[in-house]
Amino acid sequence: MEINFHNAIELLTSFQAFLFAGYLLSSRKKKNTSNIFIAFYLFALGLNVSHEYVDYYFEPSFPNLSIVFKMIVFLMAPALYLYTKTAIKAEFKLTRAEGWHLLPFFILNILLIPDFYLENFKENPVENEYHKLYTIALYIAFYLQAFIYLLITFRYLIHLKRIYYENFSNTDISKYKYLFTLNSLVAFVFLLSAVKNLEYYHRKKNHC
Repeated sequence: MEINFHNAIELLTSFQAFLFAGYLLSSRKKKNTSNIFIAFYLFALGLNVSHEYVDYYFEPSFPNLSIVFKMIVFLMAPALYLYTKTAIKAEFKLTRAEGWHLLPFFILNILLIPDFYLENFKENPVENEYHKLYTIALYIAFYLQAFIYLLITFRYLIHLKRIYYENFSNTDISKYKYLFTLNSLVAFVFLLSAVKNLEYYHRKKNHC
């Protein structure tokens, strides 16, 4: 695989994400529920940023593993949302009900079984007419999920801030400001990414 400036930046970014995720998981002082979620978010982010390397090194020999790595992006938004909830409220405890956050990931993977996973087990797998439609649909589902989760997260943070101001005096909201800023930054990056991909597919469609 030829290394250029663009994918070198992606490789560096993904390496830093993996490194920080590993630090959060290995650090005894910082090992708590919220850091497990943000570590997983960073791990998924690293996989997403380095998708070109995943395609190059894994897809030829392990195509189904490559698909799983790509589909992990559907766990990013839930991980960030649960990180926000567990970080701002130390008493927040996970219940079985939180398992519904995993549903999109499993449902979408099940839908991919006939035309992707099972096809890759054949000696000569081929792309059928639905592959491009699947890819576009997955992009739409990913960004839709991300913005829905961000909307829910911002509503939660704003509601929590109002409660703090109404019930406590001299409240330290530094953690709230940090989480609000973090989610705002993520929302901005997702918006740029969505516009970039929309422009890419529009340009590709015009060339066809």
